[in-house]
Amino acid sequence: MDLLSTATEKMLYRVVVPEKTTSFVLDSRMLMLLVALDENKNIAKISEETGISGFALSQSLRKLLEMGLVEPMFKEEEREAKHLGTEFVEALVAGLTKSVGPMGAMLVSEALADLKIPAEKIPLAQAAEIINVLAVEIPKERAKYRFRKEMLNVLRDS
Repeated sequence: MDLLSTATEKMLYRVVVPEKTTSFVLDSRMLMLLVALDENKNIAKISEETGISGFALSQSLRKLLEMGLVEPMFKEEEREAKHLGTEFVEALVAGLTKSVGPMGAMLVSEALADLKIPAEKIPLAQAAEIINVLAVEIPKERAKYRFRKEMLNVLRDS
């Protein structure tokens, strides 16, 4: 039985470059998956291209997610259609303020302006980029991880 559900096979993922140099042990399927991942290819397409079965692909993807080498983006059909509003901006400000203090609101405004993204209509396709740009401003690794995790939860709930 193929463990790639219809919902999962349409998800998009991208490779994350760790900020600190760390050693990782990757098996051949994980390495193949890491090389094949592309923000524009869904999991079903990657499975087809690499020949990795649904179960093996799911296991390798789970390990890469746990290592922090890959992050989910969104479902393929939501890529162009969905936009985030001011609720997402408020969550960014609240999350960043917990980590860096009152400068959080200013940093969010500057990041959106630099990326030329209107706060009232943020394309879902750029949400991960905004989160990563803002996470760089957080000095403590644990707080940075917590911010990213909270924002991904906000994205999943929206």
